[in-house]
Amino acid sequence: MDVIAKERRRTISLAERMNEIGRPTSGFDYMRLSLSVFILVWHSFLVTNGLAWTRDAILLPTGVVIRLALPMFFALSGFLVAGSLERNPSVPTFVLFRALRILPALAVEITLSAVVIGGLTTTLVATQYYDSAMFWSYFLNIVGWIHYNLPGVFTTNPDDTVNRSLWTIPSELECYLFLVGAALLRLYSGRYRLLFLVIGVYAAYLIFRVARNGALPGFQPMGGTVLSRMLIFYFMTGVVFYRFRDRIPFSLPLCLASIVVAVATLLFDQTVWLSLVPVAYVTVYLGLLNPPKIALLLRGDYSYGIYLYAYPIQQVYVYLFPGAPWYVNLALALPTTAIFAVFSWHAIERPALTLKRAFARRSPPPDAANRGLGPAG
Repeated sequence: MDVIAKERRRTISLAERMNEIGRPTSGFDYMRLSLSVFILVWHSFLVTNGLAWTRDAILLPTGVVIRLALPMFFALSGFLVAGSLERNPSVPTFVLFRALRILPALAVEITLSAVVIGGLTTTLVATQYYDSAMFWSYFLNIVGWIHYNLPGVFTTNPDDTVNRSLWTIPSELECYLFLVGAALLRLYSGRYRLLFLVIGVYAAYLIFRVARNGALPGFQPMGGTVLSRMLIFYFMTGVVFYRFRDRIPFSLPLCLASIVVAVATLLFDQTVWLSLVPVAYVTVYLGLLNPPKIALLLRGDYSYGIYLYAYPIQQVYVYLFPGAPWYVNLALALPTTAIFAVFSWHAIERPALTLKRAFARRSPPPDAANRGLGPAG
């Protein structure tokens, strides 16, 4: 009996928790959805008050909650994308799957923003607008070269950018490049090699920042959020957590302690670089919870659609109702964004993802010699 009691009290690992559930946990679904809605709520302040106001607000102690959102998103992405790479260890297949997940929906949103939203709201005549170099350069957003403005669009809004959310796309693409490079160089196949790689790259980054700026990295000078390069390291930490999932405990006390440390380190510009591990642990722990699914909300993955469409929709409502407070903008933009997110998932994202099955069937599993992956160790 004592042996049984001790076994029940034994803290299980992340891997054991994943095996215990036996299927993708609903915790990650709820996290993706709640984080994207949270960012939409925050952006309702930004579009109605402007960047300067929100920058001051986010740098207040209460702004730490806002500063947690993007790091958690990237840590979550690192953990889940690492799992995708292990399930599909062929690097070309992995790249194709990532492209199918990101590019079709992004291309549609960029096109709708430029052609429809911009065409209807610009102060220029149609020929000037559609012939403008700025109009055509906006389509470079599809390949990660970010352009925020369209000619004559939202010029009277407190923030004149069409979709400020797109600033994270280059960081996300760099995350995938890191993972692909690690796989091709066989640094991903041995998890300790991967760990030393991440630590080495992070140390080199910190040394470079101190040498260049005389200080450790902190928050974005204009936005109050963590630096784009820091987001990449949250992703890397999520990847490392996945690779060491059999060694990391699934522990509520450790999660609570990590919350305290994550908040404390994100409170100050000088300590944000210490937040990687606690933020990643909180993210993975919450993601591995498995509350009952609400079918209406979790019938699809609507988080990416919310990310893509929320900001331009919020900007349209600022344009239509200038001077309206943030909660009016939120009340209008939230249901409209939900409609577009549902459209994006069912009409664009899900059909694109069905192609993954066809490519997976055509591609035989590569052996360890040519896939760049092998047993952890």
